[in-house]
Amino acid sequence: MFNVQNMFNVQNWYWSVVGNTTQVWSSATNSFVATSNGSYQTWLSQGNSPTKIDSVNSILNVIITGKNLLSSSDVTMHRIAEAVSLGHSNWTNTDVVAWVNYRRVLRAILDGTDTTSTSVPTKPAYPVGT
Repeated sequence: MFNVQNMFNVQNWYWSVVGNTTQVWSSATNSFVATSNGSYQTWLSQGNSPTKIDSVNSILNVIITGKNLLSSSDVTMHRIAEAVSLGHSNWTNTDVVAWVNYRRVLRAILDGTDTTSTSVPTKPAYPVGT
C-alpha cells in the first residue's frame, strides 16, 4: 500500500547536509533545525527520511525551483510593468524596488553567484497599483 505521507512536499521537507549530523534544513521554517526538533521527529515517525544533499545552496535551488518562486514572480513583474506604463506606479517606488531585488537574489542563488545565502528570501508584499 502506498503511504501518502512519504510523498515529497517541497513546502514541508527536510534535508541532511553532508557533514552536519546535528541539524537538518527545513523548508517549512526556511532554516536549520536540530535533529531533536519535535516537528522533525514527528515527520520522521510518519515514515519520512531527509534527503541527503551536498550544500545549503543546493537545497535553496530545490526550494526556489519547487515552489516556482521565480516563475510566479514573473507574473508580478508583468503586473508592475503594466502599472508603471499606466502611471499607477513607478520603478523607483520602494515596493517595486523590493520585487526587483527579490528576483535578483533568487536568480543569484539559482545561477550559483550567491553561495553564501542560508535561506530563501522572503517574498515582498505586492506593490500598490498592481
